[in-house]
Amino acid sequence: MSDKGRSFISKDTDFTSQGSHSIGFIPKVRKFSESTSSIKIDESKLHKSQTLPTEKKRYKKSKNKLIDELNELKVLPIYGQALEEAIRLEKELAQGKTVEITFSMHYNTAFGERMIILGGHEVMGNWRSDRALDLEWTNGHIWKAIISLSQKSKDIEYKYAIVKGTLVKWEGGNNRTLRPSEAVQSGSRLLLNKFDIWRR
Repeated sequence: MSDKGRSFISKDTDFTSQGSHSIGFIPKVRKFSESTSSIKIDESKLHKSQTLPTEKKRYKKSKNKLIDELNELKVLPIYGQALEEAIRLEKELAQGKTVEITFSMHYNTAFGERMIILGGHEVMGNWRSDRALDLEWTNGHIWKAIISLSQKSKDIEYKYAIVKGTLVKWEGGNNRTLRPSEAVQSGSRLLLNKFDIWRR
C-alpha cells in the first residue's frame, strides 16, 4: 500500500472510542514526576547558616550582644563608674531599706578647684582620687553631694579633698566616719545629713 492517504499515528497516541461512529485520539501526557525524577537536592551541601536559627540561638546571640555593649561602656571611665554604681545600688536595695545621704561642706575654692570625697566604699572610689565622689558647688560656697546606701551598710571612713588639675589637697585630721545606721525616718524615706567643716 502506498503512503498516500495513510495516516501515521504516533506510538504516544491513545485511542478513545466515541460511540460506534467516531474514533478520536488523545495524546498521552507524561507525569510531572517522570520528567523531574532526575532532579535531586543534596541536603548535605546546605550550609548550617542557611537554616533558620532556633529560639535558643537567637537568645544566646542577643545576650552576647548585650554583654559586649556593657563591656564597651565599662571602657569609658564615666560610664563604667556609673554602671558599677547602678549594679552596687541594686544589690544593696535587695538587702534592705536605703538611706539617702547628703554631704554638705562650706569651702571657698579658688578658680579651677573642685571638691571630692574619698573613702572606703565604691561610691567614694575606694580611696582612689580618679574615682572619687564629686561634690557640686552651690550658692554660698556650699559643696554638696547626695548618695544612696543600704541601711545595713557597715560604717565607712572618708575624707574631703580639693583637686586642681592633677594635684590633690587632702583635708587635715583623722578620717571621718559615716554610719548609715544613724539615718532618721522622714515620711517614707531614711535620711542622713552630714554638715561637715573643712579641717586644716
